[in-house]
Amino acid sequence: MAAGQKIETDPKKWLAYEVDYGGGKVWLSVPPNHRFKELPQHLVRPFEASAPRMNQIFTAQYDYGWLRWKNISEFEVTYTVVKLTQALPADVQPLQFREAITRTVETATGRSTIAANYAAEAVADGVNRPWIRAYNPSDELAEWYATLCRPDLALIVTPWYLGEKLRQDPEWRANRRALLRQLLGPIRCQ
Repeated sequence: MAAGQKIETDPKKWLAYEVDYGGGKVWLSVPPNHRFKELPQHLVRPFEASAPRMNQIFTAQYDYGWLRWKNISEFEVTYTVVKLTQALPADVQPLQFREAITRTVETATGRSTIAANYAAEAVADGVNRPWIRAYNPSDELAEWYATLCRPDLALIVTPWYLGEKLRQDPEWRANRRALLRQLLGPIRCQ
C-alpha cells in the first residue's frame, strides 16, 4: 500500500495536537498517517499581520501516494481560526453563523465567496459542542463545518475531496465524510 492510503478510524489511536493561535487554543485529534505527522504536537500559530482575521492553523492530508509519480493528497482537512467582525451569541442560528463567517472571510480576502450561496444546518450527531455545516446543495462534497470558540472567534474545519476518480466512488465518499464527522467530536477550543 502507498503511504497515505490507510486511515486509522479508531480515535484511541489518533494523534492529539494543541495549537496556540494568539489568545486562544484549539485541541484536536487526527488519524496518525497524515502527511505532516512529523509536526510537534504543540504548535504555535500567531495571526499573520497580512491576514489579521483568519489563519489556517493545521492541515492533515490523506490518500496520497496512490501512484509513485502522483504523490498528492486526495483527501485533506484544514482547520482555520476566524476572528469574526461581530460577536455572536452561543445559540446563534446556523444561517446567521454562516453569514457572519462569510462576511468576515470576504472582508479578510477582499473578494466575494461562493459560500454566500451555501445552505447551513446544525450538526447534532457525534459532536461535543454546537457545529454548523455549510454546504453547496448542488455538490454534496462542497462543504465546511464551523463552531464558535468565543463570541467573536470561530473555528472552521474544511474537508477537501480532491481525488477525481475517488470522488466517483460512493464508498470512498461515504467513508471520508464519516471520518470527518469523527474528527469534529474531540475538538475543543477557546
